[in-house]
Amino acid sequence: MAQKTLNAIAFLTLIFVATAWTQQRESIDVRLTRIEESIKAMNQRFDALEKRMDDFNVSLKKRIDDTNQRLDALRDDINQRLEAGFDRQTNWLIAIMGVIVAGVGAVVWFARQEHPMSQKQYDRLLQQDKSLGERLDDLAKDVESRTRRSTQQEPPHEELAQKLRALEAEIAALKRPAT
Repeated sequence: MAQKTLNAIAFLTLIFVATAWTQQRESIDVRLTRIEESIKAMNQRFDALEKRMDDFNVSLKKRIDDTNQRLDALRDDINQRLEAGFDRQTNWLIAIMGVIVAGVGAVVWFARQEHPMSQKQYDRLLQQDKSLGERLDDLAKDVESRTRRSTQQEPPHEELAQKLRALEAEIAALKRPAT
């Protein structure tokens, strides 16, 4: 009986092991099936995510293109405004330079009006004026002495008066500024 019991225990153990192994195998199969389904679900999610990423990339690329077009238009507008500003600035600069040149020209012209001749000519005219003044003084003395003598004798006054008028006219002409 011990052998039968031992055989029964061995048989039951084998059945138990076979059942456990079968259950474990079924459990592994179920788990593998679940893992496969999970992998399929993950692949579907990855595909959906990849599609969304592609759609996002297309959308992003379109937005970038639109932004680049707007930036190009803005850059062109800014360049046009800058060019217009530089043109206005150049025109103002030319106008201001023209006013400055006209002012300097006027100052030079007025300065020339104040001194229409060179210093050398001015010194020469002063020397002539001095010599004419001396001649006029001599003539005045001569006239005075002749007048005294004329009272004693009557020389021709007409001739002396004419010389005096000629000298006065010459002095007046020299004193007048040259134009």
